[in-house]
Amino acid sequence: MTPLHMAASQGHLAVIKSIISNCPDCYELEDDRGWNKDAKGNTPCHIGAAARRYFVSGLGDRKAVNNQNVSVSDIIKYGYSELEKEIQELSKDVGKGNQYPNGVIRIGKEEKIEDSQKQDKSAEDDKETRASHLVVATLIATVTFAAAFTFPGGYNSEKGQNQGTAILGRNSAFQAFIITDTIAMTLSLSAVFIHLFLSFKGIHKSEDLFRRLLGIALILTMFAMGAMVIAFITGTYAVLAPSLGLAITTCFIGLIFFPLEFYVLGLLLTKAINDMLGGRL
Repeated sequence: MTPLHMAASQGHLAVIKSIISNCPDCYELEDDRGWNKDAKGNTPCHIGAAARRYFVSGLGDRKAVNNQNVSVSDIIKYGYSELEKEIQELSKDVGKGNQYPNGVIRIGKEEKIEDSQKQDKSAEDDKETRASHLVVATLIATVTFAAAFTFPGGYNSEKGQNQGTAILGRNSAFQAFIITDTIAMTLSLSAVFIHLFLSFKGIHKSEDLFRRLLGIALILTMFAMGAMVIAFITGTYAVLAPSLGLAITTCFIGLIFFPLEFYVLGLLLTKAINDMLGGRL
């Protein structure tokens, strides 16, 4: 056994880092049983990924594949039950006098494979959620941006000082349309801006920060949706004001969005409180 083998078998992270930093090529060395890349082609990174040992995550090539064409990245994402069972069996040899007295690799109770797989699944779900939110925020920003240049009522085409200005510029409903449309575009673009930073890999290392930013982006998107609905209602009312009955009917239909939104939010809030209280509601 080399010093690196001994440090790895006992899980001494600081020693491993020191040895690798001073002798980068030594992780290719084999012990007297040929252990580094085993007979099945598993590298130390394969072993570490299967056992969810964090100290090997930065060593070696994650694209390296074994004889079954399974890469380290595949194991991190989907697990590798065959190798996991082998590691668990080898770890049972602790204290039996073999050349690895502390086990081939030590798996702590807090590092159970099942827990790590749940974390990987949670990270994948967060990624899908972020993608969905980004699509909605981008759609709102696109629609509200276009609406700002297609004013209800059109533009003044008569030559003079007011040429090119909005015909309904002094209408209160039209002014409300412009304000709410601008709010919707600003909020949705802010959400897109946050999602831009959420795409950076470094953000994912801090789960709390990632979740917090994702929550802020969600709130911004929801308010943007509300502002967009109001912009639609006020813009429609400004155009249909001469037909008062039709204008009121259109506004009433548009306002149905808000009771529906509050109802859904109420259900989610009730579920969250119920989960916190252990299902007593």
